[in-house]
Amino acid sequence: MSNPLISIIIPTYNRKHFLIETLQSVIQQNYTNWECVIIDDGSTDGTEEAINKTFASENRISFYKRPSNVAKGANSSRNYGFKKSQGQYVNWFDSDDIMLPNFLSDKAAYIDDSYDLIIAAGVLTDENLKTKRVLEVIQTDAIYKDFVLSKLNLLTPSILFKRSFLEGKQLYSDELLTSHETEFYSRILYKCKPTQYKIVNIPTYLYRSHNDSLTVDNTSYRNDFKKSESFVLMTNLKRALELRDADLIQSAYRMLVNQLFRAIKYKDEYNIRFILETFETCLGNKNKGLISLLKALVFMSQKFGIHKLRWDKFIKRKRINYER
Repeated sequence: MSNPLISIIIPTYNRKHFLIETLQSVIQQNYTNWECVIIDDGSTDGTEEAINKTFASENRISFYKRPSNVAKGANSSRNYGFKKSQGQYVNWFDSDDIMLPNFLSDKAAYIDDSYDLIIAAGVLTDENLKTKRVLEVIQTDAIYKDFVLSKLNLLTPSILFKRSFLEGKQLYSDELLTSHETEFYSRILYKCKPTQYKIVNIPTYLYRSHNDSLTVDNTSYRNDFKKSESFVLMTNLKRALELRDADLIQSAYRMLVNQLFRAIKYKDEYNIRFILETFETCLGNKNKGLISLLKALVFMSQKFGIHKLRWDKFIKRKRINYER
């Protein structure tokens, strides 16, 4: 299988101006045996007409509208795109990013080695594609741990998947409003063995950061976004406890505590309850004293104001008891 069909799946919504540039970068790939499956999530900016006009002669590009019986959103569109794709290998991509000419070829070079995932680096840019920094992907034998601890720069374009590895698995969650890649990659990489993946630390794509991206939007506090983030942190805390890995446990705990601080500050009652219930459920009786302290401090912070109490650094430093 030295030259298999690779499916590039791109969800899009009102990004006609970026999508045309993205597709031009797809056409310029050194590796030519690809199909590009575009799933339009209800665009109103003339996306379909622009694509049909600009790429009328390119039969490797397919354009689909998300059916009405498929939930709206990028995740549902990604999953629908997988169903419509035919390739033995799959690479999701975003409609505002750019493939360098080696995007597919540098990954495809390792296809015959039977890896389930082939992972490459990228470059973070601004809206005008001016370079900010290289998003390196370090070599690791502990890919799940290093990803969760933010030592690996894995984004939507990063991974070329073997289709057979994905079949039968839950793909992207359509219930989350943010942390899509974090949740998906955490679940996919959990217990993934070093023999299943290959890391190619060569830049292969430009990841565009601009004002209307979710990454930028999530710098302000949104209750619905924080609900998704807390859910992902909760599931990773459960995995960390299952692995009995002190670094992962402490990291998930600290991030949940940080979420709790912010939930109190912004009066996000749902997240306050969810995080406290997560600690009660996951940490159990061995951490009963810590949980009681957290509840007491939450009560005091709500009553007297979070900025009047200097307990954040103290509580984050508390160690979790996970011994049997």
